Amino acid sequence: MRYRILFLAWACVGVTACGADEEAVVRDSSGGVPVAVRVADIGCEECAPPAMLAPFSVTIGPDGVVYALDRFEPFVRRFGLPDKPLTPFGKKGQGPGELEQPGWIFPFDEVAAVYDNAQYFKLFDETGSIVAAPRIAPFRVPLSATYHEEGRIAYVMTFDPIEGGVQRRLDKWSLETGEHGVLLMDLSVLFETSSYPEGPAFLSPFAVAAALDGNIAVGDGWNYDIVIVGENGEELRRFGRAIARSRKSEARIDRERAEAARMASRAGVATPAMSEETAHFGRAALQFDDRERLWVRTERGADEDTVFDLFAADGEYLGEVSLPVRGSDSQFQMTAPFDVRGHYLVLLNADETGNTGVSVWRLEAPAQAR
Repeated sequence: MRYRILFLAWACVGVTACGADEEAVVRDSSGGVPVAVRVADIGCEECAPPAMLAPFSVTIGPDGVVYALDRFEPFVRRFGLPDKPLTPFGKKGQGPGELEQPGWIFPFDEVAAVYDNAQYFKLFDETGSIVAAPRIAPFRVPLSATYHEEGRIAYVMTFDPIEGGVQRRLDKWSLETGEHGVLLMDLSVLFETSSYPEGPAFLSPFAVAAALDGNIAVGDGWNYDIVIVGENGEELRRFGRAIARSRKSEARIDRERAEAARMASRAGVATPAMSEETAHFGRAALQFDDRERLWVRTERGADEDTVFDLFAADGEYLGEVSLPVRGSDSQFQMTAPFDVRGHYLVLLNADETGNTGVSVWRLEAPAQAR
């Protein structure tokens, strides 16, 4: 049984091990935090030719293939871990096997489901040929998502404008039958306070991830509150961290104000004021690994670092992993900037100009466990 956070990825044309064998900084409070060793970068500034033009999401499939979504065609790019180029697919267009505006990809055992143009989950086989394109009712405004490999189930977190505010809900879709249901109608019931003090609810950095046991983690990134719910939406346990939020840089404040204005326009509401504090984590921040540890991509790292918090399956805080990787601002990001599976961690890596590539890290047992 297998569950993953949903996102889309890109592929590689030229792969170079830039910065190979560089180790992360680990702060381990329990002996359960792995050591991450950098083994490759794809699309980095030093690598020629660049592997991608503008990747915005990355994920690892059950067969060990890394999928990435590029903003330019071919949209879906692939490589075998750690650095084997594979054939990309996904030309732009409305014909069979073509994509118009892909948003997520869910790699299953035999097919990869690509959410396209807010209308379809298009299913592709390993050759890039389309095998099905079930039409779905459009989501209202998607915030984050996760998927369950067994049964091909997608969970999509959305917000719906309602009288007097915004309702955040978690929808459940079967990609095999097209059946739709609602796992949680109103996510705010899980949290006492669940929005920015100066803004509407749709700005709240709610995140979601599916665990191996079928449960779902729902996180409020503003208050660092994580709730584990069962397959029927019942609350099972909650945990988090009582730590202070960091202040954003002026450049980040400007970028987020522009993004908030865009989202407010889409939702038909006034642009809110923005807090100068950063959330603890963003919308695509949660991911379970094969050992059922929960990885949280935090927002507290310096501009040149990416910091992960790790929790055990029972909610015990294990420690943190700090990578010398400049991540793109992920507070409003709806597709996942990282994934972890088996012995590998992959994540988006932005340079000083904002161009992105993918950084590949090998996870090794901590020294005391070797």
